[in-house]
Amino acid sequence: MIGSPPQIIVADDDRTVRTVIVQALNRQGYDVLSATTIASMWDMLTSGKGELLITDVGFPDGDALELLPRIQAKRPELKIIVMSARSNLLTAIKTQQRDVSTYLPKPFELKALIEGVKSALTSTGQAQQTDAQKTAQMPQHISASLLGKSPAMQMTFKQMAKCASQPYPVLIQAEPGTDKLEVARTLCEMSGLSPDDMSFIDLTAAPAETHHELVFGEQGLSPSSEHKAVLINGIEMLDGAVQQALSRYLTTLSAGAARSGNIHLKRIFLASHVQLASRVEQGRFREDLFSSLASGILHIPPLRNRKEDITLLAQHICEQLNAEQNEFKTVEPSAHMVLQNHDWPGNVTELISVITKAYHLTKGTLISAETAFQLIGNTAPAEDTSESGSSSLSDDVRRHLQRYFAAVGSEASLAGLHQQILDEVEKPLIETVLRYTSGNQLKAAQILGLNRNTLRKKISLLTISTNRADYKS
Repeated sequence: MIGSPPQIIVADDDRTVRTVIVQALNRQGYDVLSATTIASMWDMLTSGKGELLITDVGFPDGDALELLPRIQAKRPELKIIVMSARSNLLTAIKTQQRDVSTYLPKPFELKALIEGVKSALTSTGQAQQTDAQKTAQMPQHISASLLGKSPAMQMTFKQMAKCASQPYPVLIQAEPGTDKLEVARTLCEMSGLSPDDMSFIDLTAAPAETHHELVFGEQGLSPSSEHKAVLINGIEMLDGAVQQALSRYLTTLSAGAARSGNIHLKRIFLASHVQLASRVEQGRFREDLFSSLASGILHIPPLRNRKEDITLLAQHICEQLNAEQNEFKTVEPSAHMVLQNHDWPGNVTELISVITKAYHLTKGTLISAETAFQLIGNTAPAEDTSESGSSSLSDDVRRHLQRYFAAVGSEASLAGLHQQILDEVEKPLIETVLRYTSGNQLKAAQILGLNRNTLRKKISLLTISTNRADYKS
């Protein structure tokens, strides 16, 4: 580096995290100072030290997010990166409202931090919000589907804050049972609108000949519609002609929003429980329409991929029931273990159903493991399920589907099930083979019996990592 290296202040009360970050930045040639409390960080900054602040949120002596406005008033030129392991949706929104350079939910890769540091130090100033990129607003209500502290949900919260502050359409990709309607309602509030401003169109059980009128009629995208937002569920069901019309509409809308800077021209939320990228590859969904949605895709992770959130969710549901019933009941620790051994094909909706039934079956104050076990059955992975004591893949799939039907049930939620199952299998299959080949795509293509270019296209469409380091473990 020419001249004095940039000076960075790393503030974190966790010694291990702080040491790792300081050493990584030192190796990059930066001059690094560290702080362990809000008070010491404030003293360094007010004395003029540091060009960039990297700070955690929670400290023994305070909350860094609450201090940021004072820091920015005192040091308007200071670049700021926020990192947090206590992330929730409100934290993600607060961070965006504070107008920081980068927000990194913990755990994160050091590579992402280094890139964030380089980007912040080379920018001309803190990221300024334009009219078309307004900060997300605090929602009045957050559904159970959006509660959690797992890494998967932290990334979802960050993406929601981004989606709510931009004028683009948002595609909510989530399995049945994730309450996509409530997710859209929350996004509506985060966009500065009331949930009452949003109309809901469900295509999953609607005849194809009614789709155009539903999408472009008074409850949909008609200019005369009184609704400022619309959620179109089952977008994968649209036929080619309506897909083409919607693609043209979104292109025109996007251009209009960019010119006017008005995020509220029409907030459009679309939802699907299938991987639309696979549909594009199969020629069953228009690529131009998918491209119009690509900048605003919001993935809600299934409950089986964030089992560390189950205890929090179960207790939250129980507390809601306590308030409604004016009683006090809680889930005993052994019952939480039973809940975490279940795959939850019906996601949060199934969990709510199980806890509600268990609550009403429980006479005392503790929801027991036995009650939870009776309601969801024994789904422990080690269970022998055949006469020989082994289980074939087809047996596992059959049991998964049986649990899925029991948890979801409605025909509307089951629409497109064949393709959904194929979509669910293809991504983990490719990722597993890539782990076997340590990320070598040529070897993976040979094992899968695919052309290398076909595999590359699938990897891109299914948003599978191409970083070979991810497959070394």
